[in-house]
Amino acid sequence: MPRSSTSPARPARKSDERLRCPQCGALVPRAAAVAAAKTPHEPLSQAQFRVLTLLNLGLTTGEMSAALNVTHGTVRWHLNHIFAKLHVRNRTEAIVRARELKLLP
Repeated sequence: MPRSSTSPARPARKSDERLRCPQCGALVPRAAAVAAAKTPHEPLSQAQFRVLTLLNLGLTTGEMSAALNVTHGTVRWHLNHIFAKLHVRNRTEAIVRARELKLLP
């Protein structure tokens, strides 16, 4: 049986007012979440910074591993930690965030 088109409207969610911290899951006000997203919780290591620099040049994981003389898995490990520290989900977001933080030219 089809649903009635006059169903009551759903109440607005309060997700606009509070967000969850990506690190600990605590509820934080939106302004605090935006500020936390702009600054990393901890600095990048030297190895992570080298990977980030090569990432900025557009190198693949294999090319980075050859340039740094480390395994493919090590580069992926560093990339995952870079993503976590910069609060991003992919390479493009990492480069954009690093430029916003003046980590890259």
